[in-house]
Amino acid sequence: MYYAGSMMTVEQIYDEVGRDVLMQRLGVSKSAMTNAIAAGKFPAGWFRIIRIACEEAEVRCPEHLFNFKAVKGEAISAEKGAA
Repeated sequence: MYYAGSMMTVEQIYDEVGRDVLMQRLGVSKSAMTNAIAAGKFPAGWFRIIRIACEEAEVRCPEHLFNFKAVKGEAISAEKGAA
């Protein structure tokens, strides 16, 4: 498990939760997973499923790793609760 002070990456979440677990739960191909790693962001639509899988694996699931659209004039914070 990664320490609270370190910045999580998409690849770390895949490694900690398990690629096969995420591929099965999301119903996506290995190619889709590889694309997310290359982009450094998960598609926003994957958030709920990945968050639940992270909670079960006791892995942090920072929102900045998802490709959410920002509200105009509002910056997306890096990682809530990071110290």
